[in-house]
Amino acid sequence: MYVFFDYLCLWIYKGYKGGGDSSPEFLASGVVSFLQALNICAGIILFNMLTKKEVPGLSKLTAVILFSSLVVLNYIRYIWIAKFSLSEINSRWDSESDKYRANARFFQTGYVILSLVLFFGIVFHFADKKM
Repeated sequence: MYVFFDYLCLWIYKGYKGGGDSSPEFLASGVVSFLQALNICAGIILFNMLTKKEVPGLSKLTAVILFSSLVVLNYIRYIWIAKFSLSEINSRWDSESDKYRANARFFQTGYVILSLVLFFGIVFHFADKKM
């Protein structure tokens, strides 16, 4: 599973690097962290909806702490650990077959779209119920 996020981070990094951003490594790890946090929060909310049980502690503060923790962990992984540096990940990516890379891009695009749709769909569902 880490390989999926490694290649997703590399894909996002290349996009920011091509855009001329000053710190594309940090931005890429932040976007990956944001998507991971969205999925964890969506999973908790979905669990609450389906079981009609409340998981204590899911608040804005919890979401911010979760996101911040993921940013720190991903930043350490992609910036400080040489084995997982984006240049190493790029070398591994270049050694993959064209078919593997095409499939990976397909699933990464789907992951990003589904993450956003799932999370914001749940949020809008609750917003409509409260109005």
